[in-house]
Amino acid sequence: MEARLKEDILLEAARYGNKILVTDELPDGQMVDQWERVSCDSVKTPLEVYEELQVEGYLVDYERVPITDEKSPKELDFDIVVNKISQADISTEVVFNCQMGRGRTTTGMVIATLAYLNRIGASGIPRNDSIGRVSDYASNVTDNLPNSEDAIRRGEYAVIRSLIRVLEGGVEGKRQVDKVIDKCASMQNLREAIATYRNSILRQPDEMKREAALSFFVEYLERYYFLICFAVYIHSERAALRSSSSGNTSFADWMKARPELYSIIR
Repeated sequence: MEARLKEDILLEAARYGNKILVTDELPDGQMVDQWERVSCDSVKTPLEVYEELQVEGYLVDYERVPITDEKSPKELDFDIVVNKISQADISTEVVFNCQMGRGRTTTGMVIATLAYLNRIGASGIPRNDSIGRVSDYASNVTDNLPNSEDAIRRGEYAVIRSLIRVLEGGVEGKRQVDKVIDKCASMQNLREAIATYRNSILRQPDEMKREAALSFFVEYLERYYFLICFAVYIHSERAALRSSSSGNTSFADWMKARPELYSIIR
């Protein structure tokens, strides 16, 4: 994808005298179009930049994980991050960034921290063979649980309550995810952001804005849900964090083996 974008830029520049039209934002917020001179040497993909740094002797590596803005990573995206982390020394610093440096960046930080805590044996989940098992799903699992504003801020939504009820280790997994989310909340608290959109749905008089808030609420709640599932997975399948291990169960396969977890969130 990056290589294709570079190719498109160079093709456009060839048509307009080695220039491309870009949109810039002035200090006052005004958007202006201007022509930027480019060449084959000045247009580089992020991968090419990192490869040049490697040639210069810097111990850096690069992995691009395409995730749609404001959406939860797919199960395979979790696996890509885990696979990359498992290949690195435990003391390696891991840096994430996205367009805004907020949602997707913070999500990556949470995933990496959960993986790191498991690598050092501090998952926060008791170690026994039943962790990760799913019990029979019952429709009344959310009965007699609080629905106050404080409970909502703590992430105690109906689907989350159902999840931690049927997934062995879910209570501890949620607790660990919450701790990590709070530690990685400099730009956005992934749990409290759900409550922000929930309140917007309840108070927004404009129908279109209310529908937009509902869409974000659903996506953010799904992201939180899968992070809890991942915390239990990475604890029960610690072999996934060892790059030398063969036959590891991926997060995608782990979720597929537990269709009940999809029935709750859908």
